[in-house]
Amino acid sequence: MNRKDISVCCICRNEEQNIGKMLSSVKKQGFEIIVVDTGSTDLTKEIASEYTTNIFDFEWKDDFSLAKNYAASKASNDYILVLDADEWIKELDFDDIETLFRNYPNTVGSVWVDNLTGSPDRPGPINRCHLERIYDRRKYHYIGAIHERLSPIDDSIEFETLLVGVTLGHSGYCMEESVMKAKAQRNLKLLVKENELKPGNPYILYQIGKGKLQLGEDENACVFFKEALGLGLDNELEYVQDLIVSYGKVLLKMDRVEEALSLSREYLAGIEVADCIYLSGLIYEKSQLLQEAAGRYQHALEVKEYRQQGVNNVLPCLGLGRILIRCGQTSEARMFLEPLKGIPEADRMLESLNN
Repeated sequence: MNRKDISVCCICRNEEQNIGKMLSSVKKQGFEIIVVDTGSTDLTKEIASEYTTNIFDFEWKDDFSLAKNYAASKASNDYILVLDADEWIKELDFDDIETLFRNYPNTVGSVWVDNLTGSPDRPGPINRCHLERIYDRRKYHYIGAIHERLSPIDDSIEFETLLVGVTLGHSGYCMEESVMKAKAQRNLKLLVKENELKPGNPYILYQIGKGKLQLGEDENACVFFKEALGLGLDNELEYVQDLIVSYGKVLLKMDRVEEALSLSREYLAGIEVADCIYLSGLIYEKSQLLQEAAGRYQHALEVKEYRQQGVNNVLPCLGLGRILIRCGQTSEARMFLEPLKGIPEADRMLESLNN
């Protein structure tokens, strides 16, 4: 395999603000570029034409899988890397990709995605996830109208994914609230339709719950999260971990602490991801179980894998500071808080210790 054996496929519509950055990052890698436009009325196609002649039109049919499979069909190569228009390549180890497919030819490659959050004028923390994005189109295709996912074409292939040395940036969650809500409403319409056609899919229920959260419908989000968890999920799956964390956070937001504590004890134990460990510490702290909370915060500091910035450094240190102050251990509290000077909560606690 060489770089000319990989095609980058992107479906897009009205992405003139983003697509140039994405295509520039791809062109540097020497990959074939396939752009499928689903009805742009801005300069998306004109900008794309500066990077590739492989631009195709596709009539939008409320189905992301149809569009992505069409894009893959237009590639010259069988190895496909999928990017959205609001993503870009930050890091790429081509040797790692080549090794993956040489040693594990039936495997899908997962990549790290660093999601920007907040809004353009008030950026939030970076949330990390890994997504299945590199695949052999002879063996896999997309299924699902919304929040589409790769699936084997032949039932004889057992789905397997391995993390590969690629990191993408993603700005699609960094937007004004009105834009975010409009996008959430569009996605929810498709998700509800798919849930009606194929009820009982926990992944779709999870995505509906996330959409309800984006629209501020916290109570409804809990209904879908609870239904999904009731289907007996594998908490090693990344989306299941995010489901549990999202559910726990919204329960705390709604002051349903006892439910959050039950969730923590039943689902969070044993997950070695800092987000889950930190959240269980926060739930224990809100439940006045300070010793258990301190233990979880301390453990979060020792775990490398995380999704949201701060869950394995700043946030557990703040939690330990709060607990140590409550327990009268001021010198120990300073040890955790002094390195965090400049962070408002840390400054307030340090000020309280000085008075």
